[in-house]
Formats: sequence, structure tokens, C-alpha cells
Amino acid sequence: MTMLGAQLADLSGLTQRLTATGHEISTCQSNAASATNTVVDTVRQAAADALGRIEAEMQSLRAAVTAAQSQATAAVWTGINAETFRTAYAEFDQAMHQAELATSDTFRSFQANIDAMATELAEYSTRFAASMADAETSTHSMATAVEQQRANLDQVMNTGMAVG
Repeated sequence: MTMLGAQLADLSGLTQRLTATGHEISTCQSNAASATNTVVDTVRQAAADALGRIEAEMQSLRAAVTAAQSQATAAVWTGINAETFRTAYAEFDQAMHQAELATSDTFRSFQANIDAMATELAEYSTRFAASMADAETSTHSMATAVEQQRANLDQVMNTGMAVG
């Protein structure tokens, strides 16, 4: 025999579960947005830290070799070794210049990639938030339907059915 109706306590429990699920959906959306923002902030900070360390190392290296070059310039020194030193210093200076350009170009490009990633993650967050809002609305609709069924059954069981 097919039963029409339900246990009121079961329906009340289901309504409570759906209401709690609605809150969990909101928490999930908030946590996802926070995690997404953290990714971009962390990558930006790591890139800035790396660039700062690389630039500091290159400045230290350049300062050390420049000090040696200044000392060599101040020394009374002629001959093939002096010329080899000066040529090597010019090559060092050019290599450092190229390293500085490569560093600048690479980190500028990486920053553009981070900006693109940030844009993509922001679009994801917007879509995710919309999906979570839809899920929350659906959950609320389910909870309302269950609660209305419970109320209807409670009324029928306590007051009877009217045939009209």
C-alpha cells in the first residue's frame, strides 16, 4: 500500500538540514573567495621578494667588481695584464647590464602574467559566487517545500481533510 504523507519529525529534520546546508553554501563561497585572493597576493609578494633579492645580489656583485676596477684604475699599472683586466671589466659591465635587463624584462613579463591570473581568478570568483547563490536559492526552495509539506500534513492530521 502506498502511503501519502510523511513523518513530521523527519520533515522537520530535513528542513533543518537544508537550512544548515544553506549556511554551509555561504561559508563555502566566502572561503573560496578568500583562498582565491590569497593565491594572487601570495604570488605577487613572492615575485616582489624574489626580484628584490636578485637586485640586491646584483648590486652587491657590481659594487665589489666596481671597487676592484677603481682600485686598478688608481694603481700604476700598464702592460698586457692591465689591458686584459680593463677588457674583462668592460665585458663584466656589459654582462651585468644584460643581466639587469633580463631581470627587469622577465619580472615585468611575470607581473603581466600575475595580472592576467588575477583577472581570470576574479572572473572565476564571480562565476563561483553566482553558482553558490543559485545553490543557496535552490536549497532555500527545497527547505520551504519540505516545511510547507510538514505544515500541510500537520494541519490534516490535527484538523482533518475538508472535501469541497
